[in-house]
Amino acid sequence: MKEEKKYVIKPDSGRHLGENELAQYAEFLRGDRDVVPEELLLHMEECAWCRAEAMEVADIVDLTDDGRPTTDDRRPMTDDGRPTTNVRRLSSVVRLVAAIAAVALIAWVIQQLRPEKPEPERMATLTTDSTNSTTLTTSTTSTTSTTSTYSTNSTISTTSTNSTISTDSTPVRRKHGRPPVAPTGTRPDTVRYAQAFVPDPTLELLVGAVYRSGTDPKTEGPGPETIFTSEDTLKIRWTPDPYDSYRLVIVDNKGAKIIEVEPEASNLINWVTNLKPGLYYWKFLGKDEMWKVGRFRVIER
Repeated sequence: MKEEKKYVIKPDSGRHLGENELAQYAEFLRGDRDVVPEELLLHMEECAWCRAEAMEVADIVDLTDDGRPTTDDRRPMTDDGRPTTNVRRLSSVVRLVAAIAAVALIAWVIQQLRPEKPEPERMATLTTDSTNSTTLTTSTTSTTSTTSTYSTNSTISTTSTNSTISTDSTPVRRKHGRPPVAPTGTRPDTVRYAQAFVPDPTLELLVGAVYRSGTDPKTEGPGPETIFTSEDTLKIRWTPDPYDSYRLVIVDNKGAKIIEVEPEASNLINWVTNLKPGLYYWKFLGKDEMWKVGRFRVIER
């Protein structure tokens, strides 16, 4: 392997590089050579004339080379004549993906800004026949921003096109000037009854929690599956502490406080569950801490 010539060039020597030295630096500019003597780099930093000559040689080699890189792919130069790192442009595929993502984002924003459709307005009509029986007929009206109002009749029976509900001779009164609304197939009392037994997620986490054994008053009360009626007695027992005071708090399944019960003795609470059917939680509280949380259900007799 032919040994490359070592150049000893002083920046202030006043002489310029020869053709061989310029060719080496031109190859360095084009990326064909990774390393050049440090003396060459020092001279190029000081001599603007040699730097311009080397760049011109690199341009001539680019024009005569069949596999020459394009002008856009050539590495840009710094002020001191060093080539910089290649900067890759976005390919057409990347630009296409970016355009599709932008269109999807704009479509989503437009969808969010659209006004919600108004709820259909329900109308009711009362008719009375000769047998003093009142019939309630309902219809649904829907309004849009671009079309006129139209009506569609809902159907309950298989033979009638209007929803009709027959009542007795008791008159149907309007409330605050609004027309009455036809009842649905589910009784409101049934819905409220079911909602009264829905557990509270926060209180459920406290039921059966383990407390510090050193100061726990060892509270005994109804278990989480206990079922009472409205006249049963809820009993709470604990180990008394002369330096603490205790009380019982009953809350519903939404965490709303129902009643607070004071103890009858130093270690006992007897309380009659005079409550409506539903799910309830009991909290046994000390002066500064909550010692235990339980739950119970109340059902009809």
